[in-house]
Amino acid sequence: MRWCKHPVGARRQAQPLVLAVTLALTTACSRQSGTTTLSPANTSGTLPFEQVASGKGISPTEGLPAASLAKGTAVTIRLRSPLSSADSRPGDAFYAVLDEPMSAGGQKIVAERGESVEGRIAAASPGRAGQPGYLRLTLVSLVVNGKRQSLKTSSIFAKAAESTPGTPAGNPDVRFSTAQRLTFRVLQALPLPNWSGERFPF
Repeated sequence: MRWCKHPVGARRQAQPLVLAVTLALTTACSRQSGTTTLSPANTSGTLPFEQVASGKGISPTEGLPAASLAKGTAVTIRLRSPLSSADSRPGDAFYAVLDEPMSAGGQKIVAERGESVEGRIAAASPGRAGQPGYLRLTLVSLVVNGKRQSLKTSSIFAKAAESTPGTPAGNPDVRFSTAQRLTFRVLQALPLPNWSGERFPF
């Protein structure tokens, strides 16, 4: 067998080449092991947060209470024409205007001063000798936010003064002049389902 001997210089030149190849392979393996695997790209063209509303959710304002005129709310009016027990009959209508603005929950004015108000004569009796006349008034409707709403209020009772023996007889009838200012109270809370004013603050 014939042996091939390499010169010592050749072996020394090959050692740096082997070392370089080994380092290159080691670096490549290290890079592969440190590579982060990415999830497949979204090919649908829709971003993850682009969801279509189902229409079954609850509106943020749906849970808010509807505006209403609370029981006990004052309704202050001014008469548009005079009233008298002498010529009034139970069931007769009378008309007035709101003399002070009204608010729902104290947060939003829902009826401005000057809005139309309708009332009814609940009871009436003309004055007679020895029997003074009287009137009982109540309100039945009010214009709120441009719409007429039924209203149930307290009543106001007025009776003419009784004459005393030995004094000149006065007017046996009770009378209210035009622009007479009267105040009633809401007896039953009045919901305002069609209220379209500003929302209550959160």
